Amino acid sequence: MRSLTLKLLLLCFILVSCSKKETSNEQISSNFDTTNKKNELFSFGVDTVSQLSPSKPFTSEQLARIFPVKILDFNLDKVNKGTINYSGNVINSASAEYHSPNGLIVVYIYDYTKFENLPYHLRSIFELTPKDEIFSFENGFGRFSSDNLSPAQGLDCIYLKRFHIKIEGVNFPNFNESALDILNHLNLGLLSKVQGKINNGKF
Repeated sequence: MRSLTLKLLLLCFILVSCSKKETSNEQISSNFDTTNKKNELFSFGVDTVSQLSPSKPFTSEQLARIFPVKILDFNLDKVNKGTINYSGNVINSASAEYHSPNGLIVVYIYDYTKFENLPYHLRSIFELTPKDEIFSFENGFGRFSSDNLSPAQGLDCIYLKRFHIKIEGVNFPNFNESALDILNHLNLGLLSKVQGKINNGKF
């Protein structure tokens, strides 16, 4: 009788231990799933290997037209126009220097003519970033970046699946707010009028 009681107690102990272990594993799994959802990465949701022909490139002069002479307390000081050679493709570009009482901010625009031509390192800035760190605006997406090893701050945007807009400042107070002010006042409508709205106004 005593042996039977000991066996029953041992069986109960084993069952309780297994139950606790399963509950613990479920909690770990649940925590893991929650973390994954929180850190879900951004995706452009476009076919990066489509065989669409590139659109006609914008000239550097056309690109430079997006820069207003004045944006709030920022005054346009200098515009540069040129080209870069990326993987054998000649990319037209323009840049503008804006001065304000708080310092200098530089805005760049590059026309890669189609999404597939955008550099991988640029696309990966977005695709390796959690969704909640990406913001959208009409026909585009943006992401702020900073370098802990330098005082530089930046905002990278992809517009109309082909243009890279970069805004940079160094030791600029309230950079994020000022960069958004500049982005919202650029004459991007000039680009979309020529390019035509994509997907009924959606990126």
